[in-house]
Amino acid sequence: SIRIAFKQDTSFGAPGYLSAAFLLAPDSAWHHALFSITAGSMIPIGSPEPFNTFFTHPAELRIINEVGATNLTGDAIAAQLGVDNIRAIPEPATWILLSLAISIAFILRKRQA
Repeated sequence: SIRIAFKQDTSFGAPGYLSAAFLLAPDSAWHHALFSITAGSMIPIGSPEPFNTFFTHPAELRIINEVGATNLTGDAIAAQLGVDNIRAIPEPATWILLSLAISIAFILRKRQA
């Protein structure tokens, strides 16, 4: 169970947030994984700061193997994990705000002309 863990500071046992698990098949193939980092999808561990405050300054990001959802350190395993093509995809609200801002800029420019 591969998860993304974000910690509030770098100390052992620091609070943070844990993503939902991605079940990785025990093979040598490349797999496509998508981790949603939204308030509704992340699991708070150890009473972290509120989601919106926390994600303005997370101290540590980890890719971990964690079967349960109880810690941000993960389970000890002997394995190799390759990571490629990491992309941040804005949530739909971002696209709506961007299109609204472009529309307003276009209207204001047209009025000035």
